[in-house]
Amino acid sequence: MATHSFTVRKPLPLEKCQKIRFALLNINSWPSWNSAISSMLATDSGSLKEGYFLAHHSVLKGSLIESQWEIEEIREDDHFLEIVMLLIGQTRNEKPIARGIGNFRLHITVLEEENGGVEIHSKWETVGMGRLFHRSIKSYAINSAQQLLDDLCAIV
Repeated sequence: MATHSFTVRKPLPLEKCQKIRFALLNINSWPSWNSAISSMLATDSGSLKEGYFLAHHSVLKGSLIESQWEIEEIREDDHFLEIVMLLIGQTRNEKPIARGIGNFRLHITVLEEENGGVEIHSKWETVGMGRLFHRSIKSYAINSAQQLLDDLCAIV
């Protein structure tokens, strides 16, 4: 089992970081700023909490893709927010897919300071037959992190 990681970050002004923090913690706003999802189900509406489960829905080539996530950890103080999300699984038209990627975690960090910004760190393992498709899995993980960062930075 090979472990891989990728990190992408962008420095942003304090006001922008505050808006991003609010959007991340408000479950109801996710479909409006996250371009990768068309709808979303969550354990509860309102404020994001540890232990919540999220199901992101999107359409790819006419097929419904559902990605199930668990919010593993939320660490925050007055000027810092970190959310750790674990990918539980993915389905396409209710059939399991993405079995070659294991322990895929996204660490979303927002630092609300003058020289702060946003950082997305993704970490994953290639498992089983996924070793044969490691380039595709790596591409998926990198594109997911980059797209999430771009979406967060586009929040107005």
